[in-house]
Amino acid sequence: MLIAISAAFILPDLPHNTRGFTAEELEVAQLRMTEDVGVADVDSEDMGTFGGLFMALKDVKVYIMMIVFAFYVVGLSFNAYFVRASHLPSETIC
Repeated sequence: MLIAISAAFILPDLPHNTRGFTAEELEVAQLRMTEDVGVADVDSEDMGTFGGLFMALKDVKVYIMMIVFAFYVVGLSFNAYFVRASHLPSETIC
């Protein structure tokens, strides 16, 4: 916990407030950040409030992820429903 809190103050947020780099390295880092941002993410004018919801409901990948996560949870909880034989009293083991 102490390391995480101290990292918030030690690690730089952006290239312009980083120490230890040359001017050229700072310029390259700032250029890469502007290239990574690209075009601003703006919603189209014709899409209403529920447009994103309808897009998600039409996408097959959403349903595939729902099935994958359901199997994941079932797989992780398998041991909660089946008791191992070593935990049973000795009289019940044949």
